[in-house]
Amino acid sequence: MSLPINRLILNPLPAKLLLILVVISGWLASTSMIQEHYPDLEIPRAMIITQWPGASPTQIERELTTPLENNIRNLSDLKTYSSSSGTSQSKIFVEFTGNNPLTENMQNLRAAVVRGSNNFPSNTAIGIPQVDAFSMTNLPMVSWALHGNVKEAVLNDKAKQLKKTLEKIPEVKQVYLQGMSENSLHIRLIPDRLKALNISPLYILNQLKSANLKVSWKTTDSKTDNLFLSVEGQLESLKSIEDLPILKMSTNRLIRLREVAHVSLEPDREIRRTYFSIAGSNPVRSIIIDVTQHSGTDTKALISAISAQLNIVKNDRHWPDGLKLSHITDESEFINQAFSNISSSLIQGCILIFIILTLMLNWRGALMAALALPITILATLATMKALGYTLNIMVMFGIVLALGLMVDTFILLMEGIHTEIVDRKADFDQAILETARHFSLPVIAGQATTILALIPLMMISGIDGKFIRIIPTSVSICLITSIIVAFFICLPLSRYLYRSHCNPTAISLIDQINHRYSKALSNWLKQKPLKDRRSVSIWLIITLIAFAGSMLLASELSKNMYPQTDNQKIGVSLTLPANSTLNETSMVADQVSKFLASLSWLEKFTVYIGTDTPLVRASLSGLLQPDVSANHIGFTLILTPKNERTMQSGRYLEPLYWGIQNAIKNRAGISLRFIHNGDNPKVEDPVQIHITGTDYPTLRQIANEVEHQLKQHIGAVDVRSNIGTLMKQVKIQLNADTLSAFGISRADVTRQIQLATTEHNYGAVFLGALPD
Repeated sequence: MSLPINRLILNPLPAKLLLILVVISGWLASTSMIQEHYPDLEIPRAMIITQWPGASPTQIERELTTPLENNIRNLSDLKTYSSSSGTSQSKIFVEFTGNNPLTENMQNLRAAVVRGSNNFPSNTAIGIPQVDAFSMTNLPMVSWALHGNVKEAVLNDKAKQLKKTLEKIPEVKQVYLQGMSENSLHIRLIPDRLKALNISPLYILNQLKSANLKVSWKTTDSKTDNLFLSVEGQLESLKSIEDLPILKMSTNRLIRLREVAHVSLEPDREIRRTYFSIAGSNPVRSIIIDVTQHSGTDTKALISAISAQLNIVKNDRHWPDGLKLSHITDESEFINQAFSNISSSLIQGCILIFIILTLMLNWRGALMAALALPITILATLATMKALGYTLNIMVMFGIVLALGLMVDTFILLMEGIHTEIVDRKADFDQAILETARHFSLPVIAGQATTILALIPLMMISGIDGKFIRIIPTSVSICLITSIIVAFFICLPLSRYLYRSHCNPTAISLIDQINHRYSKALSNWLKQKPLKDRRSVSIWLIITLIAFAGSMLLASELSKNMYPQTDNQKIGVSLTLPANSTLNETSMVADQVSKFLASLSWLEKFTVYIGTDTPLVRASLSGLLQPDVSANHIGFTLILTPKNERTMQSGRYLEPLYWGIQNAIKNRAGISLRFIHNGDNPKVEDPVQIHITGTDYPTLRQIANEVEHQLKQHIGAVDVRSNIGTLMKQVKIQLNADTLSAFGISRADVTRQIQLATTEHNYGAVFLGALPD
């Protein structure tokens, strides 16, 4: 080795300074790195949601989805897109190849959406398309249940207060309230009165909108100053709405709204319900508070901040008696569990390495190697912090994987020093220089080949590649830093352990055993495998057969991108026939809840009636499903801690399946699905078949045949399609000649029918200080 490097290796002062730098920077990195369960990477996916209240699925597809798709399909970096058109809502899921930066792709996507929205029908209640990038932070990272023996109005008010409180935290992205009932101003028209007065529902709606209109504009007519003028809406109380003039009769009598409609402030029509159960208790009506975070936020720190805010609110003297705020789950539990398991593996690895090296080498080399491992890990964390990585389960898994790879470096160097001092009777400086000279190239070459072997993992494309790539990156950084630590910290500082051991007067017991068995092994090799050319050939053939057999056995192993590990969260999704009412869905939810409450290994669970469990948001099929539907039931199950159960979480899926099937055995046409991802960041179905075409009845027939055939396949479970159950539909064909004869437009007739048959939100009226 060169003279400057020799001096660096022999001088312990630079090694001490480097050690101090590594320990301080590594400790600061480990305490300041953002901690999260999964890395929040830029995922090249996006969702476009457009609302059109009251529109049919056919109308949504023709007027909203198709114009957007026509512009999206021309994007340069587009990989694929999927869409669903349901009642009142269009959803389009877009995935990019990832060749361009995500920011550039999102800008191009938003521009395409704007171009597509220019082709939307005019003069309608179509909302502005919402374009959101997909992220792991779309899933709630903390959930609470608000419940208790209080009035529903108190429950709703406190839920809104907590929502406002949490939204003030800068790192909070969004707060979802599920199961809350709202009060609205309901205006129910009286058909007989309207017919007698020859007034249309559309005319009433226009009068209400006109009376509630607020318009402002700037004027420069003033000689002294510019002015802002505004016309304020006159609907400020329930009485003012009831007294609103609608029509002036020929007798100059004013027809007011109360004469043609019932006006009241009352709860909205119930479309979903949520319940919460803990420790086997009967589920109680609750409002579920789900919180999501912004990208790049420290999950554990944010959860602590949320808990502190909620404790302040709960301990306030205005908190109602009987109202409870129960913690459901948060990501910090899984982060702590994952890090605890990995930390235990690291500690156990260091202890085992020390014991093995003590028995096989000597306690001095064992102690130095065991201490070098945590020093290398600290150096790795400092490097990854500088490169912008977060402290997540993928990084920690890579470090644990590198533990067994990088220990060879320290074993070689410590054995080299020991051999030079004990066998060749060299002094310490000479022993270090000879060890560095003999082992520098083998150590570097060995770690380099290991890093090269990891390159295929770094070349995996797509979303899987973004996650998997973190593991070989962590391993590579560990191996590189282990070389630096070994040569520039361990070698110089080992003089404090080996200096008193130079020129030993007697050979240690371990060395005597090593010499004895080394000689025995050498004699056996010369007498048996290496005796002659025939023996070498036989042993070579045996080795090749053993290698081929091991490869054959390895091919029979189960192949998974992500191994199934324990996870306390299990999602259960039930879909009833499409024409099921909310009350029918509630009865099914009650049957399943009774079974779940009897399970001793279930700590708590949440019931979502009229919507699905939030866990489905991580999958494409879940994202494209309707947000609210009366025939959906979702359960989020939280299992007891791992040390309080007898099995891993994945093994409970089978008893759950048969238990739920038994609970709903008297109900027909219910599909059942489980969401259990273990340590898999994706919850997509392993096999997906896409059938495309323009003739929907034919597509439906083919899909039913494929589904039937797949269900006959041995080993196939949970086979389902997304076509659902057909609902009865009433079609109205408008006669163009008749419309023209009466001077009525097709749009007016459509709006009249919509007003008469559906219930929608048509605007906001400020009654006092609160909007309703």
